[in-house]
Amino acid sequence: MPLAAPTMLLEKKSKTSFVANLTAGPNLFIDLYVKNPISDQDGYSFYASRTGNGPITVSSRVPYSYQFAYAIARDASGNLSLPVFGSVDLNTSDSINSAIRRHWYGNLELSSKFTGGLFINEVPENMGNKSLVLPYCMFRNESSEFTFTMSPTYFESSSVEFNIFAPGAALTDECLDLIQKSFDFKELSFADINEFTLSIMPVDRFISSENFRYKDGNLIFRGSLNYDIVVTRVR
Repeated sequence: MPLAAPTMLLEKKSKTSFVANLTAGPNLFIDLYVKNPISDQDGYSFYASRTGNGPITVSSRVPYSYQFAYAIARDASGNLSLPVFGSVDLNTSDSINSAIRRHWYGNLELSSKFTGGLFINEVPENMGNKSLVLPYCMFRNESSEFTFTMSPTYFESSSVEFNIFAPGAALTDECLDLIQKSFDFKELSFADINEFTLSIMPVDRFISSENFRYKDGNLIFRGSLNYDIVVTRVR
């Protein structure tokens, strides 16, 4: 039988770092493995160990990225526990942008389909020394409007545009279908339980060819989905 799995709580520390708060049984070591955004094709790598309960600070991460980690308990004889997985957003903690990323990476279908990852407002030229992988998605949320009421609650409205890049029209259509399946009229989660989603309404959708080819020979296509998102906020 494996050892009992540890518990792990990940908390943002800065735009490039987070803290893993770890607990396990007595006299156990805890090993922490981390990876940069899901587009990192090298996967998880060992980061640090500690004896007993306590924090491990993980630093020098991709700024404002969504981070992944898992922890394993280990005894002096080398017996291991099953892993416990977690993730943390290094972006602003409770913005609509962060809520979209939490919703995205909490959806196994989306995170598996978009092997290149999810980006906000701009796409980097590469991920460290690695080329970008298709398909990937970039979403824009460049402005919000606020409607105040006489009560402690008010409304935040945003126009959000998802842009995906994929080899071939068929895959592009599949990616757009999956985004709609995952977002149309669904709910985003926020840290304050009194803040919630009123509506995520699709506005329009289109596909166009970029007129250059991916390494597999397929034309690269761009797909776009636009949404109106309204959430309730608390003053």
